[in-house]
Amino acid sequence: MLELQAAVEVMDAAIDDKDAFIEADIEFHLALARATQNPLIAPILDPFLDLLSIQRYETFEIRDGARRGQIYHKKILEAILHKDSSAAENAMKEHLYQVRTDTAVALNEQKEIRLNNLQGRVDRSNDQETDKLGVLDHSRRIC
Repeated sequence: MLELQAAVEVMDAAIDDKDAFIEADIEFHLALARATQNPLIAPILDPFLDLLSIQRYETFEIRDGARRGQIYHKKILEAILHKDSSAAENAMKEHLYQVRTDTAVALNEQKEIRLNNLQGRVDRSNDQETDKLGVLDHSRRIC
């Protein structure tokens, strides 16, 4: 339990520090896996840590994403401290829903950025092609 509490405290202190927050977030989830006392959980989780880290970097950029995640970390911790397995399960389900939602938002934002960048390249390319014909120069003289 001390590991979980320590991770939550670090995340509170690092709420605006992406690297420190994400490191503590990963430690929280590893401590949670160890707390299950199921020897299979941590080894199963280990191969996914790099992917989870990437996902966390993406969702950290969403407005208040870290703060929302921290709400659920505290609910999970509180339920565990009170030995309330039902509340812990519900808090974890809520947290997973929050993470899925934030991940979808992050992916949509990234898609929009890529589309805007692509559109910008297309526009510049079109401007260059049009400019080769002298159209931009001619239109500038008119305006």
